[in-house]
Amino acid sequence: MRIYLGIFSVWQGIQSLQLNPDTDQDDQIVWTLQSSREYSASSAYNIQFAGQIVSNFPMLIWKAWVPPHCKFFMWLLLQNRLWTTARLQLHGWRNNYFCTLSERNLETSCHLFI
Repeated sequence: MRIYLGIFSVWQGIQSLQLNPDTDQDDQIVWTLQSSREYSASSAYNIQFAGQIVSNFPMLIWKAWVPPHCKFFMWLLLQNRLWTTARLQLHGWRNNYFCTLSERNLETSCHLFI
C-alpha cells in the first residue's frame, strides 16, 4: 500500500508540471542545495549527513586525559565494534550466546556496560 501511494504521488507530481515536449526550450539542471544554485562536491557530501544526530562524545573521548588504549576502547564501544557474543553471532562465529556474567541475556555492548 505504501509503495502504491509513493508511485501515485510521483505520478501526480509529474502531471502537475504540465510538460510540453513541443517547445524548443532546452532543459536546465539546477542544484537546489546551495544558494548559488551550482553543484559543489562539498554540498553533495554534506547532504549525505543531513538529518543525522551529531554527538560530541567522540571529541570528549579523544580529549580525555586517559591512556590511549582506554580512549580506543571507548571509541570502539561507541561505534558498537566490541567483539561481544552478539557481534560474533552476526559474523557466524561460534559463541556461547549468553552473557557469561548474567547467564540470561545476549551479550551486547549495551548489556555489558549498563
